[in-house]
Amino acid sequence: MVDPETLAPKERPLDLKQEGATHLFLPEHEVGQKGPAHRRAVFYNPAMALSRDMSVSVATAEAARQGHKLRVWDALAATGVRGLRLLTETQAVESVLATDQSLGAFRTLEQNAAREGSGRLVPRWHDAETAPERRSFDLVDIDPFGTPVPFLRAGVEAVVDGGMLAVTATDMAVLAGPETQTCLTRYGARAVRGYLSREGAMRILIAKIRAEAQVLNRTAVPQLSVIGGYHIRGYFRILAGDPTGEHGVSQVPFEGYEGPPLLNPRPSGPLWTGKLHDRNFVRSLPEIAHPGEEKAFPKLLTTLKSEAEVDCLFYHETGVLSKRLHLRSPPSRETIFEAVRAEGARITETHASPSGWRTELPLPRLEEIFRRIDR
Repeated sequence: MVDPETLAPKERPLDLKQEGATHLFLPEHEVGQKGPAHRRAVFYNPAMALSRDMSVSVATAEAARQGHKLRVWDALAATGVRGLRLLTETQAVESVLATDQSLGAFRTLEQNAAREGSGRLVPRWHDAETAPERRSFDLVDIDPFGTPVPFLRAGVEAVVDGGMLAVTATDMAVLAGPETQTCLTRYGARAVRGYLSREGAMRILIAKIRAEAQVLNRTAVPQLSVIGGYHIRGYFRILAGDPTGEHGVSQVPFEGYEGPPLLNPRPSGPLWTGKLHDRNFVRSLPEIAHPGEEKAFPKLLTTLKSEAEVDCLFYHETGVLSKRLHLRSPPSRETIFEAVRAEGARITETHASPSGWRTELPLPRLEEIFRRIDR
């Protein structure tokens, strides 16, 4: 590899930024710029603080599960903010290898590692398409600008048996939107369209990660799935051995499907039709002391814990069902929840939609309830 010293760009002034309880350096023109719309020399998105809050909680739970401090590879570290927060705000992490192929990012990583001072944040100029070490990390994090596909195999390869892989995707126009041919090429699937498109994107990503793990004779088991506004993020347990066939991956609708109405004129997928979460792992996720999003994180965590108990394929929207059944007016959420629970079934809100909810009741029984309410 070429020595980065010979290629390093001129250093820019750095500003000090705080997220959660962590301080870090950012190039001065990055501070205060939000959103994923423009690639910057050293990418930092303040809007992803909530995602990093969840990483702090997950790492804490994962270290308790594994029974030791974690060795972490932050594969596309950029400023290093995620790794820094894990080191600063938890007792869960032994060390973080923070890599990036961008020289500007590498320089910023060096500055932040020096400021942190413990020697546990190790910056390295490295292409994340290659694992720095095989099966050596308890937690691998892949958080790219865009698609994670080029980095998935390296991520799976780097995790120890029984360790965790975290993956973010922000190419939602591909996974959940109009770029159907790119979705077929990149993920081998046809996107779900309409109100369920973002959950469909999460399930397509899960299927892709499982396929990449299978190539390496490993299995990726979803532990936690977070569906954001313009991104999705999954946490996976990586186990030795092949899954038994492709159980849990299919096109939708499939024979016998009785879930929420699908608005696609043609089948979607193949996608993951199994559980989005490991209920016991989600139950173990702790609150954190210094969330970057003080109000949003506790609400998200509470909703996810409730949702993991009713982990069904797709969620319902009251308006969609009401329109489908030609009701005089949509029933209130309180009325729906009360009626479903009276049937002895579980129902909960979903973090994927502010107006959505999940229930284990099959669609025909749910339609009967809606018609009865509307009488």
